[in-house]
Amino acid sequence: MEVKMKNCFILCVFLGFYLHHTDALSCYQCNIFIRGSPWPCNSERGMKEVHDCEACLKTFTRAYLHNTFHDEILTSYESRLCVKEKSYTKSAGCHNHETGSGYMKRCFCYDDYCNSSTSHRMTMPICAVSALLVSFLRYLF
Repeated sequence: MEVKMKNCFILCVFLGFYLHHTDALSCYQCNIFIRGSPWPCNSERGMKEVHDCEACLKTFTRAYLHNTFHDEILTSYESRLCVKEKSYTKSAGCHNHETGSGYMKRCFCYDDYCNSSTSHRMTMPICAVSALLVSFLRYLF
């Protein structure tokens, strides 16, 4: 019985360190200007990882630009951002804002790297820890 309690304690400590949660998030940033230089999402530098965020944000903007008189160009733009100011955050999900010449959709999320264009980075580590946990619990019981 003492060995099982010791193993259970070790497992709890391991999970406590692995699943340590803080309020600060890590997010991606791209299609923005950083210190006056553009940082496109599809550049060779990739998406910039930013830490200590209050929320992650992905924006979709579509607008008609008046190129010349009677000539309009439809533009679309997608950006990813780290929200540092808590007062700017909204509930999780997408919020639309329409203007006379287009619209912007702002999608807020509250998980690490949730504003990526692909699945979350943590999926594989979580699966690995889950499999390890199941194997360990089978060993204990």
